Amino acid sequence: MKLKFTDDFSEYMQQPPPKTQLRLAQQTFVKNYRAAIAEWGDIVVNHQGFQIAPVEPKTKTDDDLAAWLDDLKLENGEQEPSRCHPKVNTNHVALYQCSWCYNPSAVLRKCAGCGLTRYCDIGCQKSHWSAHKKQCKTASSKAAKDGL
Repeated sequence: MKLKFTDDFSEYMQQPPPKTQLRLAQQTFVKNYRAAIAEWGDIVVNHQGFQIAPVEPKTKTDDDLAAWLDDLKLENGEQEPSRCHPKVNTNHVALYQCSWCYNPSAVLRKCAGCGLTRYCDIGCQKSHWSAHKKQCKTASSKAAKDGL
């Protein structure tokens, strides 16, 4: 009633009300209300007694989703077996050893000639050189031949 009075007053003052989306929606609703009640009134009355089902708590839906994801199968219907990381036994881990003193270490220096022999330090390399010299030259000449 107040809206109609306001619209009539605005038109009397020669300032028609703006055609906003809200005003157009309200006018369409009011214009079609009687026809809609005549067509759908029985259905609306029948549904007024229905109660809305309570909404399940979010935790239950999260649990249902987790259960569904746990039961997810692959496309061919088979589940892939679960795998674990292999158990590492530190007693069976092989570290490099110095070619002269056989001390195990993760930080050894390779022989510059052949790259196969490893040493703790320059002292072990010098001490082992007389025994390693022939093997080193053979390995380095073979590597040079393979490289060409």
